Amino acid sequence: MNKTKRIFVAAILALVSITCVIFAASCSNSGSHKLTKVAAKQATCTADGNVEYYTCADCDELFVDAEGTATFKDNEHVIKAFGHTIVSKAAKAATCYSEGTEAYWTCRTCNTLYSNAEATEVIQAPVTIAKTQHSIKAVPKKNPVGATPGYEAHYACGNCNKLYTDAAGTLETSMEKLIIAGEDFDYKIPFTPAMERWESINGTNGINYISVAAATGSNGFPAAKFTIKSGATSGMEIEAWLHNTVKDAMNKGANIRIPTVSGKTRQLELNVTNNGGQTVSFRYYAESYGDKGGVEISIASGESKTVSFEVNPGQSIGCNYAFKLLSDVSEETKITMYGYFYCEGEVDSISLYRDADKKNFKVGDSFTSDGVVVKAKGASYDEVVIANYMTDLEEGYVFTAEDIGTKTVTVAYGEYTTSYQITITA
Repeated sequence: MNKTKRIFVAAILALVSITCVIFAASCSNSGSHKLTKVAAKQATCTADGNVEYYTCADCDELFVDAEGTATFKDNEHVIKAFGHTIVSKAAKAATCYSEGTEAYWTCRTCNTLYSNAEATEVIQAPVTIAKTQHSIKAVPKKNPVGATPGYEAHYACGNCNKLYTDAAGTLETSMEKLIIAGEDFDYKIPFTPAMERWESINGTNGINYISVAAATGSNGFPAAKFTIKSGATSGMEIEAWLHNTVKDAMNKGANIRIPTVSGKTRQLELNVTNNGGQTVSFRYYAESYGDKGGVEISIASGESKTVSFEVNPGQSIGCNYAFKLLSDVSEETKITMYGYFYCEGEVDSISLYRDADKKNFKVGDSFTSDGVVVKAKGASYDEVVIANYMTDLEEGYVFTAEDIGTKTVTVAYGEYTTSYQITITA
């Protein structure tokens, strides 16, 4: 390059520099910036954002306000990207009705899905798991036993845990619809006056006009038979030591007393039968109550009736109960009585006092629970024999080939259960 050209280029560069300085000085001195607004932008997990600001077309400064009075320094207008917040999503098992999904991860902020915890592999949707097939199993009918409900025969799927009325698993149902309600249940403990202790309160010329002997009441449980001789008059009385006994009826030599607690009033249900030829009126009551707390009974010849009344057995575990005539008797009459104490809420458990007479059956045999004797235990007493238990196998049920094997017979007293096993062979 010759000297003339070099001088020309230098002159041009000097002119440009002078022009820039003049323009800069012009923005600075005059305050006349050519400002353009830049809108605010939110930061994301991966990209920076910014607050609202203004740029000058001449001096490239970044201003806080539209008047250009304050500038940003050192990228103060920038909002830094805040990064992903990764959370895991557990796998969802497939069912017979819906697909499942494999585990995956997602960003709580931007909702991007990832196949790994490091959030490096983006996916559009979780990996699906195909629906399963029904695994149907037949569930046989269960009869209610006592207060415990049963249910109708149905089908259950082991995969989706749903219940159906058909083997194909198309007609869905629920246990609420299948339930067979249990029975309203009275907790009752049978009793009888014992025979070993009695005496006639009133007599004539040394004659005991009222005597008591062992008898059998409902379900083979003990009862008392009061024999009233001809010539007995109103006011005659006999006392008997009252307790629950299985000594005569159960042939076990046991003597299990009724549950009694001092000051505890109980409901007594009494079943009375007149085997004589005339109407007899009498009062049956707890001796410790005097002439109160019992019940007056008038029962015609050949009649049977059930009466109930409240009693308080007093201080001991057993007590005297009095049978007092309220009418004259002109011919010998026998009054048979057995009954139950209601003891709801006082049972803690039940167990077998005596096993079933028959525990081995063949196909075609009818089920029977003969011989079973059940005892109850409660906090306020030791053990008492109970009468109104139930079994889940109905009496008289005929065994079929499908029953071959060992079965459990559930015995229930209200909500309380025990069991024993039977065997069915071909």
